[in-house]
This record gives sequence, C-alpha cells and structure tokens, in this order.
Amino acid sequence: MTQLLSRASALLWVTSLVLLVTAPGARAADSFSSGRYLPAGPVALGGGRLSWAEYRSDGGFNLRSAQQRAVTLRRRPNRDPRILFTLRLVGSPQGVFSIEGLSPSKPSDDDLPGQVYGDFLTSFSGAVTRVAPRCGGSGNADFDGGVMVVRSCDAMIEVRRVGQSGSSLIRRVPETGIPPSSHYRIAGRYVAYRTSVDRTGAPSGDDVVIYDWQAGRELYRVAVPAPQLADLDLQADGKVAFSFIDPSVSARAARMQVAWASPQDPTAHKLPLAPVGSYRVKLDRDRLFFLASSTRFAPAELGDLGVTSLAGASRVLARRVIDGVFDVEADRVAYAVRTCRGPRAVRQSFAAPTAVGSTRKRCPLRLSGRLRGDRRQRVIVAKLSCLGLARDCTADRLRVVLRRRGRVQTLATARYRRGRARLRARLTRRGARLLRGRRRLRITVVARVSDSAVGADRTRRTSATLTPSR
Repeated sequence: MTQLLSRASALLWVTSLVLLVTAPGARAADSFSSGRYLPAGPVALGGGRLSWAEYRSDGGFNLRSAQQRAVTLRRRPNRDPRILFTLRLVGSPQGVFSIEGLSPSKPSDDDLPGQVYGDFLTSFSGAVTRVAPRCGGSGNADFDGGVMVVRSCDAMIEVRRVGQSGSSLIRRVPETGIPPSSHYRIAGRYVAYRTSVDRTGAPSGDDVVIYDWQAGRELYRVAVPAPQLADLDLQADGKVAFSFIDPSVSARAARMQVAWASPQDPTAHKLPLAPVGSYRVKLDRDRLFFLASSTRFAPAELGDLGVTSLAGASRVLARRVIDGVFDVEADRVAYAVRTCRGPRAVRQSFAAPTAVGSTRKRCPLRLSGRLRGDRRQRVIVAKLSCLGLARDCTADRLRVVLRRRGRVQTLATARYRRGRARLRARLTRRGARLLRGRRRLRITVVARVSDSAVGADRTRRTSATLTPSR
C-alpha cells in the first residue's frame, strides 16, 4: 500500500510538471504585427520582451515592444522620409538600445546636415536618452549590461557607461587602423572589433581583436581565414564567432563561411555549414545561431534561421524568414516573416518545432476604406492596399466591373497608379447609367499588381460594395 501511494504521488508530481511546462501562458511561439512595410530594421530580445521598429508612412518609425501585448515605446516621425532608418536594436533589462541614422537634406533644429548617427536608450516606460555624442562617420555601436562601445567622433573606439542623463567615458581603445565599417561588439568585460593592421601597425588582412576593457589590454586576436569579414558576435567569456567571404569556395559568386575562436584556442575553427551568399551570426551559451540566405545584397530576401554547436551539430529553427533580422536570448529566438497583411515580428522557443514562413506570392487584392462613386466627376474612387510585401507596389489596369444578367460590364477603368495612393477610375458611359438612382451596388475590383518584393504578379480581384455619392 505504501509503495502504491508513493507511485501515485510520483505520478501526480510528474503530471503537475507536464502541466506546468505546457501551461497556456508558456507558448512555443507568438507574433506581432510590425506595420505595413517590410522591416529593414532589426528585432531585439531583452528584459523578457520582444522589440522591433515599425515603419511609418511618413518615412519615420515607431519603436514597439511586447511581453504579452504590444505597446509603443517611442514615436519617431521624419521630416525627410527618404533617409531615416534604424541600424541596430539591442534589448536589455534597462530598455532598448537603438542606433538610428539620418541624413537630412537641410539643417534643422534637431539634426545636423550630412550623415548623422544617434545612439539612444529607450526605457520600457518610454523615457528616451541620447547616450553618445552626435557625429558623422560610422554608425557602429553595441550595448551590454549598462555599458556601450561606440566609434568616437575622432575615429577611436570608446567604452562608455550609460546612465539616465547620457553616457560617460570609461576607456578608449589604443588601436589605430580600424576601418570605419568595422564591427563592434561588447559582452561582459570584453570588446571585439575588426582591424586591418597587425600588432606592429603594419597593414594586414582582417583580424578580429578581443580587448579586455576592464584590464586595458588585448586578450587575443584571430586572423580571418579569408580577406573580408562579414559579421561578428561576442560571448561574455571571450569566445567570438564571425562570418567571412571566402572567394576560394566559388569563382562565380562570393560565398560566406562561419568560424569561431576562444581565449584558450585563438585560432579560427571553421564550422561545417554549407557556404551560402550571406551569414548573420550570434553567439549565446556556446551555441552559434545563424541566418543563412542565398544572396548578400537583397535585404528583402528570405533565409533559414538555425543553430549549431561549436562542434558542428546543427539544426534549422525557422525557414523563409526575412534576411538579416533576428536575435537570441536564453531559450528564445526572434525573427521577422512576411504575410499578406504585412510583416510580423516572431518570438519563438528554442525547443519549438521548425517554423516555416509564408511563401505566398499572390496575396489577395485589398481595399483600404470604402469604395466611393462620384457621379458629378464621373469617377470611382478606390484606395488599394500595398499588400504588405514591399513598400512600393504598382497597380496597373485597374477595372471596376459589375456582373449583371450573366454578363460582366465594365463600370470604370484606371491606368498605372502607385500603390497606396487613392485611385480615380474614370466611369464609362454604361457605368454612369448603371450608377444613376442607386444607393449601393455590389461590384468587383480587378487589378494587375506588380510587387517589388516578389516581382510581377497576375491579375487579382476583390468584391466590394460601391456607394455612389449624390
């Protein structure tokens, strides 16, 4: 009897554990809308939250964050919609660190002429602090544990402590020959960066230097196996991972490979990952996460997000995600996917089954707002949605048709208009007669849409109720 009770208690404990692990609050993945446009900016995990940039119709962006539901931390309108962007987001318990770029066409009260980068810390309560001096040049910076690394206005690497009123200098790295496009990463007491000179100052190939900013000395450096470094990430114990362009793999097109090094073994260890056009890398708890895509030069391309051990055992976590946009924290990954209603930022458990992003290239035609007929001006006014796959899409040969007595009759037509603009389709004579005396009319809108994210597309159609004006 005692043994039976013990087994029952053990079974109850195991059942409780299973229920705890699979509780409704512990979801394997959740996603949030990231606006109408393809996110060129990154996503970030930190402080138990998912954060992302949601781009606005005026060319600015909103900084959004979600734990259980999405909230707007900061609204960033733009006077010149062509040139405001985010280069990097880093999540942390203190808030979201962002690197933002702006090249205004004329001086203003807030921005200087020329290429300008700003580094900001936005708390989860919405308070915004500019944490680095404003100057031109490189927009590279990184943030970890209240400390940031940034390229100074005189082209030196600075380690700065971030506070509520800004940042204060801790140490300048005594290094010359650092390219303006160098990657900077900080984790714990170490900083990693790319340099093109050796220890004597003589020009060399790309090296990755790991610098102990607390002790004020170089910990080690590793030579990149091929001429050009592509991406870089650093772990708090000094391990570093990087991707590099290896021209020896293919003579026809550049291909990237991935390697890592450590303070105990400061040599590049290539991982057995297939050479592809692009690799983004992140290192966390001796796990190397990568986003592999077929091309280096198209941020709208899709890639596969995976993880590998440093010994080379790898698996794919998500397929067909937006290239270059992902982050890692503890047992979760974040990335962005396309949908027909716009891009979405996704937060997924590391242990979840492989997710597959949308591959639909023929999203249904959508109207933004009501379809309205104007008898006096003899037009039908419609506003097409841009389908969410790209910021710039084109509607060509728009027609408004009515199926009546088994026949399709054209009410109005329009030629070549930019997506998201209000379209004014000219009424035909028959269309003007059919609208006379009617308050509502069920019609079909037909358009041939070309989307720059997926190329030319076939004719799409949607049904709508037309409300003629008096």
